[in-house]
Amino acid sequence: MVKLEDPTVPFAGVIARRRRERAATDALAFRLGTPGRDWQAIYSEPGVKAVVGATDRALDTDHAEHALRVIGAMGGLLTDLGFQVCPASALSAGTIRPSVLAWVVAGDTPGDELRALGTPCIVIGPCPAAPADWACIDASEFDKRDQFIRRFVAEVSRLVDLPDAGDVSNNLSNELRRTGTDDDGRVPAETAADLHEHGRRRITPDVPAAHPSDS
Repeated sequence: MVKLEDPTVPFAGVIARRRRERAATDALAFRLGTPGRDWQAIYSEPGVKAVVGATDRALDTDHAEHALRVIGAMGGLLTDLGFQVCPASALSAGTIRPSVLAWVVAGDTPGDELRALGTPCIVIGPCPAAPADWACIDASEFDKRDQFIRRFVAEVSRLVDLPDAGDVSNNLSNELRRTGTDDDGRVPAETAADLHEHGRRRITPDVPAAHPSDS
């Protein structure tokens, strides 16, 4: 009798463990004012930029691991929406002019230096007396994945023009991709189930090949 074992079991928790072990170090890049690399040089091609970061308290030892989880989720969504995503430390070089900010707070509020940027901002957590071009999402919504994704994407779309609104990826959600007609001239599927009927895109109609026994 052959005993089958899941080959991924030995690696369970690797990502979570690495996040815990490196949380304090990794968090530095997302703290406003931290010296960082010239991200304008890294993103040498033209593109609309977004900056993700967190307040000092959110990046403290007790909160850093969770803050990095939220930052990672926001960065992934912004990338899917077509933004070039940079950490908060990119602002220190003075060469980045982001179109939108995404910030995590933990009971505190973003500092005046963030408000002084005059850039639309999505804040995860409380943000009393926020500027008109800011949006606040309750931190509890992050634990409701689909709800958080819909709300975050909706708020970004409300505050700024998406870089490529015609081809928004749905890699991180079950939301329908917003596209025009596909390569076969069909309009986007109206339901998620329709996406799997014949695949999202086809070059030619799916015509069954003739079997030798048919001749």
